[in-house]
Amino acid sequence: MKIFDTEGNEITNPDIEKGELAYESLRVIHTWVIDVEERTHERVIAEYPNGGKDVEIVIDVEERGHWETRDEEGNVVDFDGIIPDDMPHENPVEDVWGFQRYRVYTEEELAEIAKRKEDAEAAAAKAAEREEFLEGAPDRMDNAEIGMGELGVMAADNAVSIDDLMVAVAELGALVAGE
Repeated sequence: MKIFDTEGNEITNPDIEKGELAYESLRVIHTWVIDVEERTHERVIAEYPNGGKDVEIVIDVEERGHWETRDEEGNVVDFDGIIPDDMPHENPVEDVWGFQRYRVYTEEELAEIAKRKEDAEAAAAKAAEREEFLEGAPDRMDNAEIGMGELGVMAADNAVSIDDLMVAVAELGALVAGE
C-alpha cells in the first residue's frame, strides 16, 4: 500500500513516533492504452465457384498496451493495486484505490503524547507497587493476628497499662501498613 505525505509526495518509511497514518480512498478509472496496434491480414481458406470465399484473419502483430489509472479529475494516479489480466480492454473500469496518508504531529500534539505516555508509565508503576503491597498482605495479616492475640492476652491479664496498649496498637498498625 502506498503512503503519501499531506503534499501528495510518496514516502517509504514514515516515523510513527512523529506522525500518524490514516487510511484514505480515491475513486479511480482504469483505461486500456494501446502502445502497439494489432496488425492483421486475411487469408483465404476456401474459394467457391460462385465467387464466395472463406477467409480467416491472421494476426501479424499482437496488440500491446498498458492500463492507465486516473482520478475523477483526470490526473494520472500511480496505482499500486491489481487489475486482473482478463479485464476487458474496451471500456474504462471504475475502481476504489486505498492508500495511506502520513501527517506529522504538531509540537503541541507531541507534547500531549509525551505527557500521556509519562502519565501511563506513572500509573503502571503505581499499579505494580500496589500489586507488590497486596502480595505481602497475607504475611502482614498473619503477623497482625498474632499481635492482636498477644494484645488480647495482655489486656485480659491486666499486665500492661493503657499507654503500653496504645504503643502496641500503633506498632501493629505500622506492621499492617508494611512500614
